[in-house]
Amino acid sequence: MSASEFTEWYEYYKLDPWGEERSDWRSGEICATVANVNRSKKSRTYKAADFMPKFDSKTDEQQRLTPEQSVAYAKYMSQLVRMRTRKRDAR
Repeated sequence: MSASEFTEWYEYYKLDPWGEERSDWRSGEICATVANVNRSKKSRTYKAADFMPKFDSKTDEQQRLTPEQSVAYAKYMSQLVRMRTRKRDAR
């Protein structure tokens, strides 16, 4: 891609952004609308940002699994898959 083509795409993106961040925002708007329609009059109004994923490095570090936890989780998921497969095959 040439520099001029890159610049052209960059300018277009500034006018009409696309990608995951834009998708998250659309989903947040939908969730906020549904939540606001179903909330009580005394509760606060929801905003799209209330439903947006928050990518905070501190939070990500806190959610990291230890190697032992990763192995235990993989074993657990493997057992679930085997159980579902057995149920399906039994039908």
